[in-house]
Amino acid sequence: MGRELGIHRIDFLKDGSAIIRHSDFNLCGRTEFTNSITQLFYNAEPQVDYLIIRPKGYSNENKELEKVNKVHVAVEDNYWDEKEFDMEYSIVSRETINDICNEHIDKDNNELERERAMIEDARIARQHTTNLKDFEDFSNLIDDLIEHYNNYSREAEDYLNAIKGIEINFTYNSSIVKEEVVESYILLTYSE
Repeated sequence: MGRELGIHRIDFLKDGSAIIRHSDFNLCGRTEFTNSITQLFYNAEPQVDYLIIRPKGYSNENKELEKVNKVHVAVEDNYWDEKEFDMEYSIVSRETINDICNEHIDKDNNELERERAMIEDARIARQHTTNLKDFEDFSNLIDDLIEHYNNYSREAEDYLNAIKGIEINFTYNSSIVKEEVVESYILLTYSE
């Protein structure tokens, strides 16, 4: 089984419990980016499978991870194995998430720029070939480079956009009365 990182919305209710709203975003795999995000879960004491992004203005802004908290949660749909469970979570700052994502977005942009330059160099080299075999070899190389470029996974950008998408859409679901919700946050999940 592989590594899976999810992003969901969690609503804290007046009765002290919470409800998790499922989203369709899941990032699977073991890459440099997923390793960076996973380290946030490992750094919590004790380790947790759930992180909540600390909202702006939250006290203790200089702490990267807060102590582990517990809450009883209900789940909105059948995505989760259990409909209710006690969840241990820690808090991570939005700035920490932004820094990790932006670092990897910069790396991705540099890699894509390098690949664009390789494609252009291969096109120029193909123009200067003197036989059909070399021309075909460069054509195949260009096709492979273009395919890799077009299918390049921009995990960090997708992850950050998924977070922003949930933040923008902090609208209340009709299955719960708005007055019951105290606060809504972004819930990051991790599973092996």
